[in-house]
Amino acid sequence: MRNLTCLILAATVCSCSGSEPSPAPEESTPIKELAYEIFPFVVQLDDAALAKLTASEPDGTLRFSSVPPALASAKRGTILLGGSSPKAREGLLRIVRDVQQGADGLVLHTVGAPPQLAFKRLHVVAAAKIPSWTDPGTDWTYPPLDPLVAGSGKGKEPFDFYLFDGDGNTSTTGDQVHVHGELGGGIDYDVGIDTDWGAIDALKKVEGCAEEVLTFGLSGDCELPEIKAHLYISPNAEASVRFEGTAFNGYEKEYTLASVAPQPTLIPVGPLTFTVVVDVISRVEGKASSQFAVGAKAGVKVTTGLEYSSLGGVSFKTPVPEATFAPDGTDVTLSGFAKVGVGPRLSFRLYGIAGPYAGLYGTAALDADQSRTPCFDLHAGADVDVGFILTLPGIGTLIDEGKTFNIVDQSVATGTCKQPPAANKNPPGGGPDPEHLLNPTITPWAKMYDSPVQWFPHQTEEFGWLDLSRSIDGRWVLGGSGLDALTKVDDQGAVVWSKKYLDPRTEPPYGPEPAPYLLRRVLATQDAAMLVVADPYALLKLGQAGGVYWAERFEPPGEILETGPNGLKQEQRTFLSAVEDGKGGFFVAGSYEASDADPSSLWLQRIRADGSVEWSRRYDDGAFLYPTQIVRLSDSVFVAGLEWNKTTNGRRMLLAKLGLDGTVQWAKAIGGCDGFGYPGMQPFELRVLSNGDVLVAGAIDLARRSFVMEVAPDGAVHWASSPWGDDTLTDLAIHAVRELPTTGFVAAGRYAYHFEQQRVFLAGLDASGKTQWIKIYGQPSTEQGIPAEQGFPALALTDEGGALMAAYTSAPVPSQDSNLWMLLAPAKDGAIVFDPVLAHVVEYPVATVTCPTTAAAVTLVSKEFVVKPVKFDPIVEQVKLAVTKQTP
Repeated sequence: MRNLTCLILAATVCSCSGSEPSPAPEESTPIKELAYEIFPFVVQLDDAALAKLTASEPDGTLRFSSVPPALASAKRGTILLGGSSPKAREGLLRIVRDVQQGADGLVLHTVGAPPQLAFKRLHVVAAAKIPSWTDPGTDWTYPPLDPLVAGSGKGKEPFDFYLFDGDGNTSTTGDQVHVHGELGGGIDYDVGIDTDWGAIDALKKVEGCAEEVLTFGLSGDCELPEIKAHLYISPNAEASVRFEGTAFNGYEKEYTLASVAPQPTLIPVGPLTFTVVVDVISRVEGKASSQFAVGAKAGVKVTTGLEYSSLGGVSFKTPVPEATFAPDGTDVTLSGFAKVGVGPRLSFRLYGIAGPYAGLYGTAALDADQSRTPCFDLHAGADVDVGFILTLPGIGTLIDEGKTFNIVDQSVATGTCKQPPAANKNPPGGGPDPEHLLNPTITPWAKMYDSPVQWFPHQTEEFGWLDLSRSIDGRWVLGGSGLDALTKVDDQGAVVWSKKYLDPRTEPPYGPEPAPYLLRRVLATQDAAMLVVADPYALLKLGQAGGVYWAERFEPPGEILETGPNGLKQEQRTFLSAVEDGKGGFFVAGSYEASDADPSSLWLQRIRADGSVEWSRRYDDGAFLYPTQIVRLSDSVFVAGLEWNKTTNGRRMLLAKLGLDGTVQWAKAIGGCDGFGYPGMQPFELRVLSNGDVLVAGAIDLARRSFVMEVAPDGAVHWASSPWGDDTLTDLAIHAVRELPTTGFVAAGRYAYHFEQQRVFLAGLDASGKTQWIKIYGQPSTEQGIPAEQGFPALALTDEGGALMAAYTSAPVPSQDSNLWMLLAPAKDGAIVFDPVLAHVVEYPVATVTCPTTAAAVTLVSKEFVVKPVKFDPIVEQVKLAVTKQTP
């Protein structure tokens, strides 16, 4: 028995060819040989049936104005075949999932079908020469959104796009990566495929396989005949490219700049439809890097390909290249790595869903290191990729499997990098080096931002936080548990933009007006965008200027009234944390309570870059679970959360290590510092340290005291300390910690001295968590008798030696509870001078005691829990923030 994965792979190759037996191929078509036999149970849609087709939707839904006679008996499992038509240009090869008939006509919910389920035998050979895919008669189409490409359709095509632009203004060049140049070339290809059920009685097997696809996707088990196929291709490309910019994070992205339709691009042969498309692809990758501008010219030709057997797998043909390269200007400041490749990729597909592809890309790569002589090395070369792709309507992309070859790589230029005075030895965004930590080059500042807060966390043990992340353009993006506006500020706190993202639904039970999402976590994505984790249960993929690439929401079944450990219903169903997965996707963690009779589960999902769910699981141990923070290790996901016993109101810290596939490797709970007299432990912060261990920090005794501990990946606690306020009338809770480049840490949190109001602090900790210094910051109130409070701060280190903190503040009008406070102070000591009317800094006593811990093993029971996300278009609303300067 070969499993369904083999079926799908076979379908992929089958898609690269497909043919028809009756009509002989015309001389003008790329199809040179073809023969096929369709199973008698397949429903073929004739011209009359296709004329009634009013819509073919991306999710597989087919809509007909009335019931065509051919579909009068359609039911679950029916296999449909249809040629090219105005509403389904690439033809139809589908399995019916569900049938709905009504006054508006016929609606079929379908998924794409592997070709073996429709054809008893299929043979095709296709070959063609495309001398120039930039020929003036060739149709070019461009994506409706970024990147923008300006093409003439004549000779070499110019291209021009931005990997990112931080403020949406391309004339400001310090916050972008820009790629532009020219590209031309041609392609010769030869494709062949053969499959035959032979004497096998396929009728019952096909029926079973159709149900497997509908029910299990790739998890089923089917038996199929062998398929053999080949693709040989000889592309050539002439390219010149310029690549320039600055980046504060690493990035990797593939763009389809344009799609070229060589004639004929659509090849209908009876009920079969083939498409030939040349996509102009650009691949851009790099690490955080200082200012660079590189250029290269390339002329490349290569012969490559693949052979495929459903029994023997894929055999790739080693590329044989011919190439010439030349530099075209290079200018580098400090260090970094960046690479760009541009070129054509040819796809040959059956019904537009499956087939082989091959591409050729001229590349330019810059490697610069300020400690090396010569500082930079510019390489020019060429990459080739060959593979299969299968995208079934109603299911998604099931296979995108191939191989990339670096066929040529030559050093074409070396030189000296510019060295600005007092330059940081770390790459941009890497934080301060020891010299900048000890001798910061910042000017301290503080600013208050009016009204981006929808919900102000007051209870000190609430699941409240602010999220401060460095964007790839070098600015700062601010979200948080209670923020309904996402805000980007520059290194001096000036607002670049601030936006709300609203649910467009206004019908009951939503509305009556579009409601803004709470924008809780922000992750820099591998493709130079941002993922925003929102409440209630939503994900948004945004560009650097706040534009929406996609948005989706998750709506689990059932309703609840139960409140969580802090008396809030929201705590029982919400996303709490997220981290990138290292491959372009994400892990998203939250709480999920199925009903009022059930304790809340830890819900963890692995989300692909396009928003689809790779896997989704719930974890239970009998108590209420809340994953407040997660981080990714090389081979696992490390979780820190709260375990709440509703009966006793007891709180324990849950630590768990889960495999990248969601399997539980270990789990344990810690109830507090042994013998310390303050029970209850709740984590707020989780960071991976430079030595590979994990730093966990948070609060004990309902956030009256704090803890900091270093935990090994196997769960062993190396040390644990409890910084606190020196007496029982003082509360001190840590919310954020950052590792310093020398030794020790800087921490931020909440501080309440005796019966005074709650303020925020920065503190220096040594390598074992002992407090070395502390600065406590507060703001006055304008309402008599109601003090202003600050809390739940976020923290980041700047390259220049600063500690950037953001906090909720109820100043100046505590009854409004709607403002944010940001300040930048030296990370070495927190020293800052405020306008005395607007803010103040004080120092109160602190102490540190050891925190002995005893961990109890926890059994996490895991089960699959998939909620299909629904894509939507949020309403984007610009926000005008009033900004008040707090420093002299």
